[in-house]
Amino acid sequence: MSRSSGALPEPLLNRAFTVSDGMSRGLSRERLRGRDLVCPTTAVRSARPPQTVAQLAAAYAEVLPPPWAFSHLTAARLLGWPTARPWRPTEPLHVIRSLDAAQLRRRGVVFHRGLELRELVLCNDLPVVAPAETWCDQAPQEPLDERVVLGDAAVNAWTGIPFTTLEAAVQARAGRRSVRALREAIPLIRPRSRSARETLTRLAFHRAGLPEPELNAVIVDEAGGWLSESDFVWRRERVVAEYDGDHHRTDVRQWRRDHARRRALVDNGWRLHILVADDLAGPMRITRMVDGIARDLGC
Repeated sequence: MSRSSGALPEPLLNRAFTVSDGMSRGLSRERLRGRDLVCPTTAVRSARPPQTVAQLAAAYAEVLPPPWAFSHLTAARLLGWPTARPWRPTEPLHVIRSLDAAQLRRRGVVFHRGLELRELVLCNDLPVVAPAETWCDQAPQEPLDERVVLGDAAVNAWTGIPFTTLEAAVQARAGRRSVRALREAIPLIRPRSRSARETLTRLAFHRAGLPEPELNAVIVDEAGGWLSESDFVWRRERVVAEYDGDHHRTDVRQWRRDHARRRALVDNGWRLHILVADDLAGPMRITRMVDGIARDLGC
């Protein structure tokens, strides 16, 4: 007996499902056209609209014919990398299939070829092109700074892949038109950058000709006791710069910890520079920020 109205079966409440799956669980066509259901893509229904790229990708995964994987910008988002453009539900999903796969067309999807040439990983139980190949696919579409931001995220020392893996992926693309953009970014990528803003700040230091700092480095006092782990450290000159995101201001406990730690740094003879988003807002502010640090470095 089909269900023409009423609540959805429990297994369908918190995930996207195909029309055929719904009918197999007793839902009528009339119920599947109900106004309380959304249609993320043809032949798929959900009790609520997708709120994240992972939810939208999971909805499309219900109807994409295998084999396939998410790639390019979609893969970068699913891998959790910081992207310059915020995700919007109207953004198309990037899907890669094998070279000999039949041509597909589906609204909201950009199809690519070459699945068999790429390693895959699982993100939220979804097949995704592995980090090294994702960076090589997406980075050439971005300006240089964003290429480096994505590269820093790919080789993040705490959660990412080895830098040598990224280098090998670039070398494997020798002769392709996109390799020039990849080779331009590779020398600027560093594994110990923890955020996009840290990367952009470091690039500002680099372009200004400052000596390269240690990133997220531990500082100890003369007795070997822990003083701080700071974003940018010029150890010989005893200069530190730290980038403060909004959570450093809005989280009272974080603010108090920062205050005590920084006071200890200054008491131990370190010169400290606190940086915020406004310091990167335009050439004049960047110059003012860099000049202050340069004076303390003796540049």
